Amino acid sequence: MALDTAVARLEVQVEKLEQDMTELKQDVKAIRAKLDKADGSIMMLMVVGSICATLGAVLAKFITWKF
Repeated sequence: MALDTAVARLEVQVEKLEQDMTELKQDVKAIRAKLDKADGSIMMLMVVGSICATLGAVLAKFITWKF
């Protein structure tokens, strides 16, 4: 009996994981569609944000190394 219960619980967990994976795939497709449709301004915003984050990390590393 305990084995049957454990298997049943695992089956329910697998079904939940499959549902979550399906939702995740749909979300990724939606994000990809938006990025595909994004004009240059959003891409430029992402590039500028990445550059600022990199410069901030380098500056923080330099300040902690210098002092």
